[in-house]
Parts: sequence; structure tokens; C-alpha cells
Amino acid sequence: MPNLPEPADLRAVAAALAAGRVEAPCSPLALRGLVSAEQAEAFAPNLAAMAARGCTGAALVAALEWLAAELEARSQPDGAVQLVASGPEPAARSTAVVARDLFAHAQESVLVAGYAVHQGRSVFAALAQRMESTPNLRVRLFLDVRRGPGDTSAVGAVLARFAQRLWTQQWPSQSHRPEVFYDPRSLADGPGNRAALHAKCAVVDARRVFVTSANWTEAAQQRNIELGLLLDSPPTAARITTFFDNLIGSGALARLA
Repeated sequence: MPNLPEPADLRAVAAALAAGRVEAPCSPLALRGLVSAEQAEAFAPNLAAMAARGCTGAALVAALEWLAAELEARSQPDGAVQLVASGPEPAARSTAVVARDLFAHAQESVLVAGYAVHQGRSVFAALAQRMESTPNLRVRLFLDVRRGPGDTSAVGAVLARFAQRLWTQQWPSQSHRPEVFYDPRSLADGPGNRAALHAKCAVVDARRVFVTSANWTEAAQQRNIELGLLLDSPPTAARITTFFDNLIGSGALARLA
């Protein structure tokens, strides 16, 4: 789409459409109260073309907001911090979109840490597919393993149940599996001695870093109000990776058999 307005102008048009202040297809005159006259003349034909192809109403509003977010993301210089959000009206790239993009384009390595995983077959679908198409891709998951209320089972039994649920209910059915690590302290006998692996982040190809409040669940990725930061920073990626590597090296984290 040539001669696009700025992301802020796209969002202004989207807001006006959503509020019913203008209706698609919009004339240049109708748009002049929202964007400059030059932008209105350039943008109106494209908006009309989208409407003619059936993109109207809420779909048109969503398309404009998505385009604004994409233009913002692509205009960010290397190392810039991007806001990532989940919720009913996120004013940034959505958590689910960012996660899928990171996983789908990974080339060498993926590190994922999370407290909770639900609907994992959907959340990790792009990652599992990438593992299938890129056999040398190294993927490590750092997950919290918890006892249920009143569960006094042996540690081995708790881990076996966790692994069974992870591979049969949460991980996509593809044959490739990631390495999985957990904090043994989460399975201590007394509740007062237990700790949780509560970090939520992803590091891809030793440079792309995503730190978020969102768990790796469908609700957190798409519906909850969540906030995170995405940046392209090899030094930050190295520090996070080293943090987890040191936890493994010291025995603070163990690998799930």
C-alpha cells in the first residue's frame, strides 16, 4: 500500500471507524479531520479498495491497527525496545503474534522459561514445526513443576506425571522434543521450603529477547492483560542465557528425564 500514513494516523482512522464517526469507504474529505490533506488523498483509495474486497467493520479496524503495529515494529532500529501486550485493546504488538514470530523464524537456538503451560499444543505449535523443519535447532524449556495440594508422592512420581502430561497433552505431536529443565526445590517435602520457577521469557538465536508477564498459555497470550518487552540485543540475550546455564551448572536446575 503506497504512501501510507504514519502508524498514529492509521490508529486515528481505526478509532474513528470503530466509533462510527466515519464509515468505509471513506472519502478524502471525511479523512481530513483525522489526517493531513495529503495523507487523506493518498490513503482514501486504498481504504476504499480494502472495503470493496469485503474488509469492513471490525475487520477493517483490526487490519488498520495491525498494520500500524507492524509499521512501528519495522521502523524500530536494532536494539530498540518494543512494547508487547495482551488484552482487550492492546496498544502494541500482541503477545501471541510476537511469540509465534519468534518461534517460526528461529535458526539456531530457542530458550523458553515459563511458570505455567496450558493449551501448549497451540502455544508451541510454531516452535514444534520449526524444530521439524530445522533439525539442528536447539530448544530448551525451563518450566515449573509443582505438587498438587496434599500431594505427598515421591519426587520421581511427580516428575513422571508431569512429563506424561507435557508430552501427551501440551507439546505438539511432532517427534522432536525440546530439552526440559526444572527447579528441584519446587518438589521439596515441606511447603515452606519450596520455590517456584516463575520467570517468563524467550531468547532466540542468541540475540532476540522477549521478557513478559505472560505465561505460555492461550489465556495469557491472547486474553489476559499482560505486558512485555521485545528487543534485539545480543548482550542481553547472552546474560539471560548465561544465567540459566549457570543454574544448570551449579545443580540448581535439573533436566527432566
